[in-house]
Amino acid sequence: MPIWSRGVDIMLPTIGGYVPQIQAGQYRALAVSGARRQDGLPDVPTLAEAGVPDFEPPAWYGLYAPKGTPPVTTAKINADVRAMIALADVHARFVELGFEPIASSPEELGAKLRSEIVKWAEILKPPGAQR
Repeated sequence: MPIWSRGVDIMLPTIGGYVPQIQAGQYRALAVSGARRQDGLPDVPTLAEAGVPDFEPPAWYGLYAPKGTPPVTTAKINADVRAMIALADVHARFVELGFEPIASSPEELGAKLRSEIVKWAEILKPPGAQR
């Protein structure tokens, strides 16, 4: 019997795509991993609220272009994505699916990526390993 046919006891997936099943009662969300509750699941506590403090591994996504992409192209894509996310129906759909759409600049996304690399490299460093 395949493992997936026996059901799922617990999982820590990214929330996107599961909100409709949670809202329909097919899954029970115990907590969300961000610093604040999700707009699409306002009754689901954060991990800290549920009794697991200091554990915040939020999932996030970024839109990247190949190295060497002309700055004018990057700026145009960024402006178009910002405009799309600002549309009420697009924003609402993201929230409905459990995503929190944030339109940042390429520089802000780069800083976020660099900070996440530093953070997770330290967390995932094997005991006794030196950097």
